[in-house]
Amino acid sequence: MDREGIIKFSYRCSPERDKYPDIEESLIGLRNHLWELKLVGERDGVGYGNVSVRTPAGTFLITASQTGHLRAIGPEHLVEIVRYNLRKNFVECRGEYPPSSESLTHASAYEGNGEIGCIAHVHDSLLWGRLYGRVPTTPDYAEYGTVELSMEVRSIVSTVRDLPVVIVMGGHRDGLLFAGRDCGEVRELIDEFYSLQRENRNVSAC
Repeated sequence: MDREGIIKFSYRCSPERDKYPDIEESLIGLRNHLWELKLVGERDGVGYGNVSVRTPAGTFLITASQTGHLRAIGPEHLVEIVRYNLRKNFVECRGEYPPSSESLTHASAYEGNGEIGCIAHVHDSLLWGRLYGRVPTTPDYAEYGTVELSMEVRSIVSTVRDLPVVIVMGGHRDGLLFAGRDCGEVRELIDEFYSLQRENRNVSAC
């Protein structure tokens, strides 16, 4: 697994953010479920994986950087991304903690497809290897947390006709993106993939 958690963009963050109780509950539930599956978490002191959800205000909430060690997060561990500039590699946010290192990738996916309402970035080496090149896969040169990866993800989701969808992050070994209309849809797709994987069946047909 590539080392993750290092923020590669500049950002400005104010401590107070808007509250969205219903979608916060859905996002926190999904994230904590993924932690139990070991699809997000921390390894050797480095966090991996993150989840986000679009808000009614046109912003999105994302799990904060370096919260992977927490078995259960709360609303205080969510950061609201209010603006971003891909060209300048810059993020403006609100929250008590720094934003996820993959905030620009999530932002680009939301920009590229207005139907996407939730995104989960998870890590699994077995599923990554099985799906590489068999589902939409970003180029190997597009490493995690970079503008290049953000642009490639935006390009892929802009052509997606049916949600939910899974994307292999080719330049971010073990990394996968699941995107859907809401947190429930993303969770259902992830659970389907991992149910098939546990049964040792062909997961590329999902």
